[in-house]
Amino acid sequence: MMLADGQAVATSQEYAKAYQELKDRMEGTPTADQLNRFQNFPKPVLNPSRNAEGGGSSTAFVLTYAEPMDRTTVEDSFAIRGFTGDEDRSGKTGEDDKISTSSSTSAAAKSGGGTWYVGGEFSSMIIDDEEPGNSSAEGSGAQPAGLEAGNRFLERSLFGFGVTSVDIPRAGFGVEVTTEDERFVAETDGTLSGTTFGGLHIGDYRFTPRTEYDGLPYLQRKWRGRANAFMAGFTYTQADGSSRGSVPVGGNGTGVVYFDFADDNATGLFFGSAGSDVETNTDFEGFRFNAGRKVYHGIDPDWYWGCYHGFFYDYSDTEHEFEITTPSYSDIYTLGRQDLTERYAGFEAGPFFGRQLGNASVHFRPLFNFGYREADLDAQQDTFCGACYYSQTVPIRLDEDDSGLTYGASVDAGLQFAVTERFSLGAVYQARWRADSAAIVNPESGDDLFIDNQPTRLATGERTEQQLLFTVGNSW
Repeated sequence: MMLADGQAVATSQEYAKAYQELKDRMEGTPTADQLNRFQNFPKPVLNPSRNAEGGGSSTAFVLTYAEPMDRTTVEDSFAIRGFTGDEDRSGKTGEDDKISTSSSTSAAAKSGGGTWYVGGEFSSMIIDDEEPGNSSAEGSGAQPAGLEAGNRFLERSLFGFGVTSVDIPRAGFGVEVTTEDERFVAETDGTLSGTTFGGLHIGDYRFTPRTEYDGLPYLQRKWRGRANAFMAGFTYTQADGSSRGSVPVGGNGTGVVYFDFADDNATGLFFGSAGSDVETNTDFEGFRFNAGRKVYHGIDPDWYWGCYHGFFYDYSDTEHEFEITTPSYSDIYTLGRQDLTERYAGFEAGPFFGRQLGNASVHFRPLFNFGYREADLDAQQDTFCGACYYSQTVPIRLDEDDSGLTYGASVDAGLQFAVTERFSLGAVYQARWRADSAAIVNPESGDDLFIDNQPTRLATGERTEQQLLFTVGNSW
């Protein structure tokens, strides 16, 4: 096939050979066998037509043979060539023929025995068809099963910036005493909002040749795939939130419960009906790095699927600052801070799916993760009571740590639009859930300390993150 300026001409090595023989014998009378070889050859039909205009880097075309043909015959005798208007259009055939889709990202040769695709997931390729292992490529994307080993594609990177929402376990401060129970005056904001940015790199494409792939055991085929690529990414997230709570003067009794026993074994300070105001501020900072391999199994010009497996590392720091005051006494108040850091590392794997829609492409990838987590809590609480005869200043310091195995899941889906062959714009939605994330449990009443002996401690709770990023992509 020859491609130039939106036009295409179909040919094959055998077709050309038969035609040349007839041409050489034009001075004589061709034999019936020679005529039959030329006239009965299954002729390929191009769709869209050879004179179609408007062909571009995303135009797909299909060759349908007039008669059923086996895959081997098509692969051994059919060639696709690409050139510009100033280059050679001779269409010569032979051992040095090239298969090229430099003018179309999606090409296919189709026969009654099945479909043979030549195309790229993201952009154009030029594949050398001489010997296995000697072919090269210019472009990026998934490699079709019919081509040989050793192909490499353009490196591809994405950078994104967007908004995020983080759901974390809450922590409570201050105490309100009712006729039925004791409860916190205020709890920290459980849904934080902020910004995020990140990057993604895909490269080091490798292809398993069809002859080797067909001979692999089932599990090795699933693990290695028909093509695979290295992928690494990172994201940085910053979010914050705040909350307030109040009990009016003359209402229920209020007070402060200490994180732990004071030096004089006191468990807290009771305000009576003097009222209480509690204000909290939460800052969240997170970083995530992941690296692994995308293994492509099903590949054609318009869609692909496969599996991803790799490792990840999550780091997060959550800081709660709080202030407890009473409107009746300006010299009675409590200031404090709780700083919680957590590290989570492990393995993640799952399928991915993608589809090409003209100049746009969409993808979807659900993942399951399993790993080991560690958490550290640094808490401090300072209570000042100018009206108190004893213990006018009560400092509390507490350190706590926790660790264990946990699991989670994530999903990301995106849309990319190719502005040029090497530059793209898009959007990506990401969501991550973890079953066991570090949570702070503060004493809710004096009995939690005095009777149950349960000071501030670490526990676990669910955590969810959602992100929407607008991306810019580049290939080179």
